[in-house]
Amino acid sequence: MAGGSVSPKALTDVQARLESTKTTLESQDQAIIAGLTREEILGDMFHAGTLGYFAEYSALAHMMGLAQGNHTQPATSVGTYGYVPRANYLFGFPRSIEPGGVGCS
Repeated sequence: MAGGSVSPKALTDVQARLESTKTTLESQDQAIIAGLTREEILGDMFHAGTLGYFAEYSALAHMMGLAQGNHTQPATSVGTYGYVPRANYLFGFPRSIEPGGVGCS
């Protein structure tokens, strides 16, 4: 992302990486599949989802601005985005972990 918007190049790059990983998984060649990293399997999907969310948010904000005769430009900011699982606790101790979602800081 650059300047408060999502770079089209970033979207096409992550899409190409996802297509490559998909092709590898569909090959069913266990030797090649074993060479995939966690980043290639989960990281790129997470990155694509986050970029897609912000691209859609920016597009909707732009359309709403046009409909109201305004101009919108999100402020450039710095933050961290990550996957945050939900932990279930029993008497203050983690008991289990469930799927969570995107966390921002």
